[in-house]
Amino acid sequence: MKPISKHSCRLLLLLFALALAPTASPVARVAPAPLPDFELKALDGHTVRSRQLTTRKKWLLIYVEPGCRSCDDVFKVFHRETPLDELPQKVAVVVGGRTPEEIKRLTERNDWLPQGCWYADPTRRAASALKRRGAPIVYGIKDGQIEWSLDGLIPDSEKLESILLTWTEG
Repeated sequence: MKPISKHSCRLLLLLFALALAPTASPVARVAPAPLPDFELKALDGHTVRSRQLTTRKKWLLIYVEPGCRSCDDVFKVFHRETPLDELPQKVAVVVGGRTPEEIKRLTERNDWLPQGCWYADPTRRAASALKRRGAPIVYGIKDGQIEWSLDGLIPDSEKLESILLTWTEG
């Protein structure tokens, strides 16, 4: 019998945690829906369409607002576990209500997250297209479809870490 890989263990733990999660869980398992088409601004000021955010099969779209303390908890997971050179292919961080210039100043405080991960939604049109309420919200995207979302603060940091890292592996 072959030993179980680290990736398989994390996936099994995630599935087990999701199966046992109470109905009030912040993880919303939804029928896959296409990622809406919206425009963002990259930090260099050029326009990026949502379908251009990443070419990976599975990735995360994280929508945050400035001054959101819960948003910092999401970022800490990546700070500990994910190699910097892989993040732009795995994660797109969208900041609502801020310009690219304002976000550049924010990235100076979060220099472990490469600038290629950050996008501005100055008019909050992306938030509207995503039907987002509150921050942070994390979307699990697979093949251009929103597979799940995670809203607000998750008090269990180990569960958050398991969900985010399992989704972005591979």
